[in-house]
Amino acid sequence: KYVKLLRKCEYYYERNKYTLTLDYAQGIEGVVGAGSYYFGEEVSIEAIVSRGFTFKNWTINNNLYSKDLKTKIKIEDNTKLIANVTLNEYKVTFDSNGGTNVDEIISYYGGELVKPVKPIKQGYTFIGWKTIEDTLVEDGQTINLTSVDNSLITLFAQWQENTYMLESSNFSGSPISFFEKITFI
Repeated sequence: KYVKLLRKCEYYYERNKYTLTLDYAQGIEGVVGAGSYYFGEEVSIEAIVSRGFTFKNWTINNNLYSKDLKTKIKIEDNTKLIANVTLNEYKVTFDSNGGTNVDEIISYYGGELVKPVKPIKQGYTFIGWKTIEDTLVEDGQTINLTSVDNSLITLFAQWQENTYMLESSNFSGSPISFFEKITFI
């Protein structure tokens, strides 16, 4: 007869610890999840994006790791991830309300708009642009474009109808004034 002997062996070892580095540039306020972790641990990471930027992705050695703002990574070695963002872009269009066309402008969060050419409308004087809220935009005034990427903002031309005072002279040479509103086309 054979007797089967079972031996219990216990192995003790120290798991390797690795460093997870999270890097970022302008447009990221901070990151969560960097530190030292044991081999095999799953770590949640997150980037805190600044206003005016949109999260793009996480990369390792310029290779895409994840497009998710919050994601997880399994620790297997020292690893450096980089959080990437894009600066929000805005398109400003102009509705000239019957005046000459004005080209649209592309701007970025925090950027300054180039002042558009004033439109022309026969019989009217251009007095400025208004937002949809009916607020007149003065020269040099800041327009809040919002922090949502790819926003489209339309500004509307405001016009004041031209009025004229005509003077004429009667046959005796005395001036005659007309105070009626006359519109010239």
